[in-house]
Amino acid sequence: MPTLKLATFNIEWMISIFGGAWTTWDGTIPASFAGKSLGGAKLAKIDDVPALCRRIAGVIQAIKPDILAVQEGPPRKDQMELFVQQFLGDSYVVHTSNARNQSLHCLVRKAIASKVTSYAADGAETAPLRSKVPFLPLGCDRGVGAGGAPV
Repeated sequence: MPTLKLATFNIEWMISIFGGAWTTWDGTIPASFAGKSLGGAKLAKIDDVPALCRRIAGVIQAIKPDILAVQEGPPRKDQMELFVQQFLGDSYVVHTSNARNQSLHCLVRKAIASKVTSYAADGAETAPLRSKVPFLPLGCDRGVGAGGAPV
């Protein structure tokens, strides 16, 4: 019976690998990153960006996932695709679900890519999966009780 290996990897503030750039990105992975403030976050200095990329790729290659969900990935699909090309041997197809400073990407091994479909999180196909149950995002100091009442 064939198996499918799924994994998730939080690559914290992966935008740093691309010089902390989104709309001004020059299409490259720089040799180093001086660090920068991004909103309320402080992105750390990276002396050797390619070495960091090789370490990240090494973790992915050691796990050998068929599908890898990347959390806190770069904001652009083409950035994630460049990482896959340069550090993962172009062996994955990239599916991207949002465009934010920390985006979500799924890397699907090319050998199974034709059998995988991604849907928009807000599309009709995923409507039955979305809940009407209220929730509060991380960082809130208040909870929600029965019926959605604040506690």
